[in-house]
Amino acid sequence: MFYNIDMMKRFLVLIFTLFFITTAVKAVPLTNESNIDKHFSKISHTLALANVAHGNVYGAIEQYYGILGYEPDDLYANYYLAVIYQELGNKRLASKFYKKAMSLNPEDGKMYYTYGMFVAKTSSEKKALKYLEKALEYSPYDAEILYDTGIVYLEQEDNETALKYFIEAAKAEEEFSAAYNNACFTLAMDNKFQEALPYCEKAIKYDNKSFAAYDSIGYVYFGLGQYDKAVDFFETAIKINNTTGEIYFHLAQTLEAKGEYNDAITNYQVASTLDRQYKSKSNKGIKNCRKKLSKAEKQSI
Repeated sequence: MFYNIDMMKRFLVLIFTLFFITTAVKAVPLTNESNIDKHFSKISHTLALANVAHGNVYGAIEQYYGILGYEPDDLYANYYLAVIYQELGNKRLASKFYKKAMSLNPEDGKMYYTYGMFVAKTSSEKKALKYLEKALEYSPYDAEILYDTGIVYLEQEDNETALKYFIEAAKAEEEFSAAYNNACFTLAMDNKFQEALPYCEKAIKYDNKSFAAYDSIGYVYFGLGQYDKAVDFFETAIKINNTTGEIYFHLAQTLEAKGEYNDAITNYQVASTLDRQYKSKSNKGIKNCRKKLSKAEKQSI
């Protein structure tokens, strides 16, 4: 199972980071008129961050526009407005402020990365790769950028290039479980099960609570024909997360291969219920299992 890091989770991390920044900022002393210009941006940034920390994004927007009215080239006002507008679903304004921020800091890999992921999510994955590759020119060892570039290549069905980036991400951050997991499953999808196995093992080593990693290693053992091991890993994955249809589908496939058709049917049904993506495949699996059960019954008469 491929594991993706959701952009909303990253935004929440940003929000919490901003919250801790604001709680660490000491009260800004009163300024006289001669010092207003000097302290304006600092005060406004503090107020904007405080608004974000308290969930008042519109208050933050007001403060950031105030900063831009005074200093249109303020990097962080442009950048944070882009992030906020992205989460509000305003693609036009998000794009406008991201582009302005990139123009103000043209050698910051994170700027290109953030905009690239925005483009991948809202517009064109192929176009996004241009910005992600640009991000890596300036931040070649950033594990997060390497990993998400791999995700986008994966969505483009370029498994070979995706694998390269997942492996590079794991090299950049040794305990990056998701990168090892995605390297594992990418190889497994190309039927390179033996080559995939060490990556699966590292994924679990660095995160033994990752249901995606247990599902991946289960799929590898299924591909190697070691069905009992596969079942054990799928069942472990389900204990951690019992709401993901893909795991039940993989378990059903394995049980069918073992000849345990009734149990396979049950798991195909669960997979179909939890995830519509597996409805057609599950129905086909159920039909095959019922045919095999019917055939076995006739032979036993």
